Parts: sequence; C-alpha cells; structure tokens
Amino acid sequence: NTPTLTWNTSAGTTSYRVQLSSNSGFTSLIADSIKTTTSVTINTAVSDGMKYWRVASRDASNNQSNFSTIDSFTVDTVAPAVPTLIAVTPDPTTNHTQTLTWNSVTGASSYKVQLSGNSGFTSLAADSTKTTTSMTITLTDGMKYWRVASKDAANNQSAYSSVDSFMVSPNLSGQTSGTAGVINGVYFHDKNTGYSIGTNGTILKTTDGGATWSPQTSGTTNTLNDI
Repeated sequence: NTPTLTWNTSAGTTSYRVQLSSNSGFTSLIADSIKTTTSVTINTAVSDGMKYWRVASRDASNNQSNFSTIDSFTVDTVAPAVPTLIAVTPDPTTNHTQTLTWNSVTGASSYKVQLSGNSGFTSLAADSTKTTTSMTITLTDGMKYWRVASKDAANNQSAYSSVDSFMVSPNLSGQTSGTAGVINGVYFHDKNTGYSIGTNGTILKTTDGGATWSPQTSGTTNTLNDI
C-alpha cells in the first residue's frame, strides 16, 4: 500500500507534476507532487480500493503540459478467509495415495498446502501452492498432519487453517504361521527379523519380514502370552 508510480521521460522537461486520487475526477487528491525524476513512491499508506493517477510535464519556465491519460490500479491489503479442511476418512487408512480436500474461499486465487509428520510442521513432507481445492499425494506410513492457507491475486495470505491429522497404516496381508496353535504376540526387532509366541510353548522366527516363519525351541509346552 505504498505504490511506486513510474512514467517515461519527456523532451524539454525539467520536472513532472504527479497526482494520485481515489476518484477518476481527481476532486480529492491523495498526492500532488512535483518530481525531477520519472518515478515517485507514495510513502503514506494508501487505503484499499481503486486508485487513479496522472502526470504532466513542466519546463524550466514552469510551463505545464496537459495531464497524461489516466491510469488506474487496485490496492488490496486484506487477506482472504481461512479455508476449512475436509477430514481424511477413514482414519486410520491403508490408502497411501490420498487426496487432501478443503472448501473454496471467496476471493482466493490459490492455496498453500503443508503436510508434515509432526504437529509443529518443523519438517515438511509437502509445501505446495495449488489453484484448485485438492491435492493428491503419495504418503509413507505414520501419523500425518496438514493445513491450508488461502492467497488472493495480490498475494495476501490468510492464517493457516486448523490442523487435520490422520494415520497411514501399513498394508497387512495374511501369512502362513507354520503352526496350528494360537499366536498371542508378535515382536519385530527390525523390518526383517521378528518373533511370534503362542500356545504349547510355540516360538516362531522370521527373517524376511513375515513372509515365512520357522519354529524355535522354547523348552516348554506352556502357553506363552507376552514377548
């Protein structure tokens, strides 16, 4: 809201008279300045709305030309409203490709979308600008947090929306345990090595992420409930 107005030089000119107004008839002036350069910055904050300006040239004897053709522009310092998010469902979900959606905002020309693995958004998995009201993204496992801000054509940005969160769970499939007993517990040391325990002293081990399981000697026939 402190615009810089610029115009071309005029032969024989020593100064320029610049006028800025909130109406095209220039009956009330925001600025009426004499400048020896071909630009002026309005240092007083200009209110929002349509503004009109014109320039006349002056020579060394202070003879002044007619004013130029009027130019107009809009001052806009007000951000659009905050978007409302549409919660991800179901939650938790095993769908690793999610479309995040939010309601449209009047006056918004784009939206800034942030996605993070933490609620403080200190590390971002996505920081995108979209001109639609949705964004499709491929996600890793874990808790996800997302928020959206709206922006208008003047690049005014709203505050971020309330944060929505959801859990992305791994796609689990049935595996052959290699036992007829009941499995009571499973523990994985890393992504490949894991153990399961159950009735009749059953202990099973996998080294391929659960694709196959092999029996281990437990030394007991009692039911094992925890691992």
